[in-house]
Parts: sequence; structure tokens; C-alpha cells
Amino acid sequence: LLQARWRAADLDWALQLADLLLVRFEDADAGGFFFTADDHAELLQRPKGFADESVPAGNGVAVLALQRLGHLVGDARLLAAAERTLRAAWPAIGRLPYAHPSLLLALADYLTPPSILVLRGPTAELAAWQTAAREHGDATRLDFAIPDDVDQLPGALAARAAHGGVTAYLCRGTSCEAPVTRLADLAGRLGANRLE
Repeated sequence: LLQARWRAADLDWALQLADLLLVRFEDADAGGFFFTADDHAELLQRPKGFADESVPAGNGVAVLALQRLGHLVGDARLLAAAERTLRAAWPAIGRLPYAHPSLLLALADYLTPPSILVLRGPTAELAAWQTAAREHGDATRLDFAIPDDVDQLPGALAARAAHGGVTAYLCRGTSCEAPVTRLADLAGRLGANRLE
């Protein structure tokens, strides 16, 4: 949703949800996430499934979401929880890889994080930059257009400020390239960073 249109409330909700996931569902000792919260009625066994069934496994969805959110805001805590889950699931993935497609997708993002394009600037100018970014699209790249009047951004997003007009930040994982401040330079930068 944040890729379609930026709303600070949506980012706040995603961060709150991630915090709730870590506090109430994470198996901090062995890695992964339980199916029930920590205040659920006591069960003989607290389930923690890794395999996909008719729907993707909660652990696979959690890892993918935590990694993408962690890279966007630069939150090492979210990235570490995702890595612990992948490590906990690795024996099951190794035995039956075909039963764990959501975790394999998350593992692919772990091994090669998707590039993230953050555009910051005046709302009236962002549309032209978004069009240029789409023209040089990459199916794996995550694009975010954040108006420059949005303040109090968390973590690494706070450092991605507009410098005059629109400023583009192209990042992979937690590493970012030098910002681009000219629309004419954006196409070259995006073309040079596509994965073959």
C-alpha cells in the first residue's frame, strides 16, 4: 500500500504490527513465530509451522514482511528476527523444499535484498519521477514516493530528505548509493542497477 500512495499512518501501522509480532509471537530462543500469542490459553504444544499449506505459512509471510520493512526503515531488530526465523526453518526447508515456497521466497530476498527506490520531494514534482521510475522498472524493486512535507520518519527514512526539488535514493538492503537530484540522471542510475 505504501508503494501505491504514501501515508504516514500506514507506515506507523506496519511498524506497530511488526512490534506486536516480535513481542507476542516470536520464539526468541529458537527463532520463528508461533501461531498463537503469548497470552493464548495454554496448549499442549504451541504450534509454529514453517510449511505452506492451502495458504502461505505465517512464518514465510512474516520473514518477507519483516525484511522489507526492516530494509525500508533500517531497523536491524526486524532483520535479525527474520534471519533467526530462516535459520530455524532451514532443516525443514532442506528436507522438503517444495513444501516451503513462501520461506524460499523470503530466503531469496535475504540472499539478494530487493532494491528500494525512495523519492522525496514536493508532491507536485513526484509524479514525473514516479513515471520515470516505472519506465525503468524492475519487477523486484520496491518504489516509494514520500512528499517532503511528511516529517518524523523513522530510522533510515529520516535521513532521506529532499534537497531542493525531488531527491532519489536507491538502496539495496541497508546500503544506499549517492542521492540523485536531477530527473535526467535517474534513468541512467536505475538502468545501471538492474539485476540481469
